[in-house]
Amino acid sequence: MAKNLTEDAVRDLARNILGLADSDAARAGVGQLTTFNQLGFAGVADKPDGWHLPKNKADVALVLETKATRIALGKAQVDEVLKNVRIVQTQYEKVVGVLYNGEDVRVFKGEEEVKTPDKLQHVGYYLSLYIVDNIDKERIYQLTARINNCLHFEFGIKNLYHRMIFTACALVAERYGAGLKRLKDLGYETFHTAIHSTLAKSLIASRKQNAKIDILLEEYSDIKMNSTDNQKAINDFIDWVVEISECVNSNEWRGEDVMGIFFNEFNRYKKKSESGQIFTPEHITGFMYKILEVNMDDCILDATCGSGGFLVKAMANMIREAGGMETVCLLSKLNAKQHIEVDIHMDELDLTDAEKKATYSEIKEYVLEHTGLKVSSLYIAQVKQKCGIIERENYNKPKSDDAKQPQCPPDKEKAIKEALKHFGMI
Repeated sequence: MAKNLTEDAVRDLARNILGLADSDAARAGVGQLTTFNQLGFAGVADKPDGWHLPKNKADVALVLETKATRIALGKAQVDEVLKNVRIVQTQYEKVVGVLYNGEDVRVFKGEEEVKTPDKLQHVGYYLSLYIVDNIDKERIYQLTARINNCLHFEFGIKNLYHRMIFTACALVAERYGAGLKRLKDLGYETFHTAIHSTLAKSLIASRKQNAKIDILLEEYSDIKMNSTDNQKAINDFIDWVVEISECVNSNEWRGEDVMGIFFNEFNRYKKKSESGQIFTPEHITGFMYKILEVNMDDCILDATCGSGGFLVKAMANMIREAGGMETVCLLSKLNAKQHIEVDIHMDELDLTDAEKKATYSEIKEYVLEHTGLKVSSLYIAQVKQKCGIIERENYNKPKSDDAKQPQCPPDKEKAIKEALKHFGMI
């Protein structure tokens, strides 16, 4: 256990444990002299001890406050980290504040303190605090119906397709960092302009390849509202869109055809003569993925994809095979000197007798149910290797001698070992 560490030493220790380093996806690091103004918060002279600030403002940000080991983490220290959380919240909807003195750690999801492991974790753990734990498809249907009714009766958009386009544009804008919740109570013009501006900037690369995106922006601009002074309706619309967006970007997403859900729900309001679109049920797209015997190393082509149901199901299954959204995002955001390069050929991975007893998903579910901890496939693989279960040269082998990978924390290693014992694997 750390003893008598200075604040500088604690800051360096936190940087190494959290893994704070700049990447293509986020500005991250620690410092004693860096001000918020230098980090893009104009006019703010306060100095955070550490930060993780994604380029996509819709992603989760983290701010770190460190103290010397001899300083207890009391109210005054909490007030400091919460002040910094509020500063970061001026640009990010989702912010995690971490207060650390080399021994103790206190964590805040927004301004609400949350229970986390006693030891400081990798930044990926804290960013995952905002991940939706489960997806309720019926809830998405319900929200879609509310959105349609709101746009129809509160905003007066009579054209069904205009209601669909407006909803889709709002969802895409939220995904690309519009931060719709920050636009509540600011009036319709600010809300409408923010969506259009975010779409125009975020889709510029795609617009060069597909002229139809310009048509989409034109259609959005041409949508006419009969009523725009109902602030409550605007706020409700924002809340519903953000909730759906959080579900779509959840770790629990399993390839549900969200576009199909939208079309199916909106199509209920069509006249019979306008109907005729059929969407492949989710259980069929999952079945097709299995019988085609494809895996995460393959490329999938659906030349007549419609809403893309087969493609999104294939992508979701491949993400799960690769270790889940958290693992994929972690490996993609770190730079070449700090992450492992994965080279897996499924036909070379003959299961040992021990591995046949439980899948990675079953191990994850057992650990979550009995300890409340979320563990990645990478951590499970590391513990398996320590227990002598995995001895394959090709499994997660780094191509570079100095490549590094996140190491499984002791509390999660203990939990994984208990799961392995439960399944009779050790």
